[in-house]
Amino acid sequence: MSSETCTVCVIDDDSSVRHSLVALLQCFDIDVLAFESAEHYLAANVVQRIVFFVLDYRLPGMTGIQLLDHLREAGWEGAAAIVSGNVDINQLENMNVNESVHFLTKPSDPNRLIEIISSELALRCGKPSTP
Repeated sequence: MSSETCTVCVIDDDSSVRHSLVALLQCFDIDVLAFESAEHYLAANVVQRIVFFVLDYRLPGMTGIQLLDHLREAGWEGAAAIVSGNVDINQLENMNVNESVHFLTKPSDPNRLIEIISSELALRCGKPSTP
């Protein structure tokens, strides 16, 4: 996969969280797109570029899990981090998802998030892992 198709997508309806995550990822030279909802993301028609999502679990309209289900049905094979401040992570971990989905609570440890994303980008894009 070429580097121009190796993009992380942040979807969170809280603009301060969304902007903070974008700034964090840009500090590590990670190509990032951000949207306030799953529907806005789908309307942008950029699915081919995305290899990793950082998704709020509770989004207005389609939830983060529902978006992942939709993308997987369409053949997308990337990875994601589901982030939630309102749902018990143990409950999420019991959902029918695969090993490429990581669960984090809000507020998330930025070092852990970068570690997860860097590992997935190295695996999927051949990018070196960020220390």
